[in-house]
Amino acid sequence: MLHGLFNIKLVLILALCPWVLPKCHWIIWGWDLYQYTEASNRCWSRIKEALRQFVIRRVGHLVTYIEGDVELARQWYGAKGIHHQCIMYLSNVVDPGMPVEVNPIPSKTKLNILLGNSADPSNNHIEALELLRPHKDKDIIIYVPLSYGDQDHAAKVIAQGKAWFGDKFVPLTDFMPFDQYLEFLKSLDIAIFNHRRQQAMGNTITLLAMGKTVFMRSDVSHWRFLNSLGIKLRDVADLTLEPVEVNEAQENARIVQSYFSKTTLIKQLSDIFEE
Repeated sequence: MLHGLFNIKLVLILALCPWVLPKCHWIIWGWDLYQYTEASNRCWSRIKEALRQFVIRRVGHLVTYIEGDVELARQWYGAKGIHHQCIMYLSNVVDPGMPVEVNPIPSKTKLNILLGNSADPSNNHIEALELLRPHKDKDIIIYVPLSYGDQDHAAKVIAQGKAWFGDKFVPLTDFMPFDQYLEFLKSLDIAIFNHRRQQAMGNTITLLAMGKTVFMRSDVSHWRFLNSLGIKLRDVADLTLEPVEVNEAQENARIVQSYFSKTTLIKQLSDIFEE
């Protein structure tokens, strides 16, 4: 079981032992696949990609619940492995008792907005903040998690956010205990994930299960996956501050709580281990 193909040393070892590759299950995290988009013409980059292609092409099993990522692995690296649909980890399992809170409620005036999930530049924070600028005079608070990732980028985001939104921009620079973080997510109304690749799925799943409005790019693989389940999303390209309808939010929550369940995970893992 390969929990991500991030480490080039691991890739090299696998390339030197090709007879084990048909037995291997690559649990695709996201960035380990999308490294393809960051490859350059430099010698070391070409060597790494050649090694990755040699390995990925021969890996016997591809494990992910996002079919679009499997399609990209086949397109970019010639992957031939069997696809196993699997939500992979308990972190992707939603508590069936999670309350659905569709905001804003009539008595609520302030709109709480989440932007991104980390300080990684792949969140495209500045671009998203630019889209929010027309709403800067409204009663909003923009929360931006920046506790991990590229801290130089985080500093740029904080400077720009404060310049454009003042006290309405709130950077989250410290880690929160998990229970506290869940309470924080419950307080939100809208989440904006401006990634150009599959990312932030844990946050997305939890927020949808709570009935929150989620904006993301419509050209990413996880949009297509969630849409195929019947989940209603909002496109960042048409960013508004309008929440989804109550009935849509409740249906989103129902779908997420049904699919991202412990029962589903056990069944999917059993199919893999018993093959």
